Amino acid sequence: MQYPNRQKCESYVLTHSSSCYARWIVAGVILLSALGTIRPVEAAQDPRVKPAVERGLQYLRQYDLKYKPATGLIVYTLLSGGDAPESPAVQRGLALILKKFSGTETDLTYRPEQHHIYEAAIDIMAIEAADPEGYINQIQAIANYMIDLQLDIGAWYYPHITKEGEGDTSITQYAILGLWAAHRAGIEIPLEVFEKAATWHFRTQDKLGGFTYHPVLTSNGVYSKDRPIGTMTAAASGTLGIIRLILFRDLPTQPTKNKTVSNGPRFGVLEFQSPKKPGRNFRRIPKPIKPKIDSANERANRWLTIKFAENLVSEHRGFRYYYFYTLERASSVNNWETYGTHDWYKEGTNVLLPKQAKDGSWPEPSTRTTNHPVATCFTLLFLMKATQKLLPARKRPTRLGEGILAGGRGLPDDLSQVKFRNGKLQFKKEQTGDYDKLLAGLSNIDLSEADVEVKATDKKVDISDPKKLISNNKLLKALVKYSDPRVRQVAAWAIGQTDRLDLAELLIPLLKDDDLGVAIEARLALCWISRRPNGFNNPVDPLEQYEDSDVVIDKKKITTDWQNRVHKVWRNWYLNSRPYDTRDDFDDPEQIRFQK
Repeated sequence: MQYPNRQKCESYVLTHSSSCYARWIVAGVILLSALGTIRPVEAAQDPRVKPAVERGLQYLRQYDLKYKPATGLIVYTLLSGGDAPESPAVQRGLALILKKFSGTETDLTYRPEQHHIYEAAIDIMAIEAADPEGYINQIQAIANYMIDLQLDIGAWYYPHITKEGEGDTSITQYAILGLWAAHRAGIEIPLEVFEKAATWHFRTQDKLGGFTYHPVLTSNGVYSKDRPIGTMTAAASGTLGIIRLILFRDLPTQPTKNKTVSNGPRFGVLEFQSPKKPGRNFRRIPKPIKPKIDSANERANRWLTIKFAENLVSEHRGFRYYYFYTLERASSVNNWETYGTHDWYKEGTNVLLPKQAKDGSWPEPSTRTTNHPVATCFTLLFLMKATQKLLPARKRPTRLGEGILAGGRGLPDDLSQVKFRNGKLQFKKEQTGDYDKLLAGLSNIDLSEADVEVKATDKKVDISDPKKLISNNKLLKALVKYSDPRVRQVAAWAIGQTDRLDLAELLIPLLKDDDLGVAIEARLALCWISRRPNGFNNPVDPLEQYEDSDVVIDKKKITTDWQNRVHKVWRNWYLNSRPYDTRDDFDDPEQIRFQK
């Protein structure tokens, strides 16, 4: 739904060792399969990209897999580039991964050889990309392995280290990416796994929005000897974006325009596609943590924007190419098209292409040649926009404010086609468009049914001029009591446009209206009149976070609980803020009734 008063409220806000290297190997790789079976990725329009990508893929096809920790990453990159699961290079890699399973076909045990969660995440990503149905038992075994290793605090750490860890941002990233791949394959993952991981990220983000490698939680907050860095900030924001997708099945809008956040479309909406195996239901409703995820990622976006130029040329402690793939992943899952004035893909491409070696690889600034295939994978996944290509296509949204769309069901963009005449709402019959359907049945409105007297002079009101409707208090009092909810919704919008505190009383009863759209419009109007854009921290629409979800919910209970909360807080606000000339509560029956 779209609500015209929502734009005003939002506008108000706007103005006011090998082991060490293995930590980076898997970064971001797992994300790519989560939204469906891997399909060949087309290179961008830049004519330099396609030949560079093909040279890099050919380098990986010829690699002998002597550096085993890179196996899953290479397999996944080749599949992302269009190689078939039956191709010789992919088959060599899959054979090495399948050797890590033991037991019967329906009771498999997975044991990584060297790098624990990192290796597990790489492996689950590769086999899910190759054949999610054929390898479903293997995927389940790896998922079980990773779930068992989650700490009580919500993070993951090295399982072979006996001391109690405070969590590792990099390892936690891999765990969530791997479990996301399992989720996409149809494996049921307990919701608390993702909720706990999100909460850990909320606690470990620094005040400026960055994330560090090894945060240490204390009673006074977060302390770490490491400073926030680009790779971990991009990784953590990508992880939170994945958790949002899993729990709520939607993608965020492009960050709104401010001094540090990118300048993309303010109200873009991405629609999440159906899962591979539709019909799966969560065991319960996820906790309402989406606003916290969005807030954390907005701060991460600001941090990455401020540091963008620095991170673009940094060698990132010897893992330069790893950063570029975390950047592509975070940007894609969070719908970040730019960072301030920086086009992340264009500027990243300009940095990466000149660094390709003659053999097609991208060598890290290191003398260890084993690192070259890993760096090459990260670079290719960036250049192919692998994560972004797997996300669903963006719909062209209906911009808020493009006409009075009361709850998405109200008046047309061309308001000159709609008038109040002789107490009736009328529109031209020859007018075509969606609004004809929206206003069907409203062509004969008799305002005499409302219990507020309407003067004869009020029976002809042209609402193509909003001032005439907004300034007509008697008419508004009649419209808020009209039987059709669409009329009440239009009235709620108009009261918000008056910007008058004394008329806010008309909106309070509408918060408990039988029609949710009316209640939402009334709340938005109150947000504007009161200059409280967050609406006492209640969501705009209580059902919005479940619209694209396969969660089974009790809509009536959720709606009723929301209406009771918003009615209570806004009723108290009005009683404390109303004009003094309306506070004659002992003598005024309307005020006595209202306070009850």
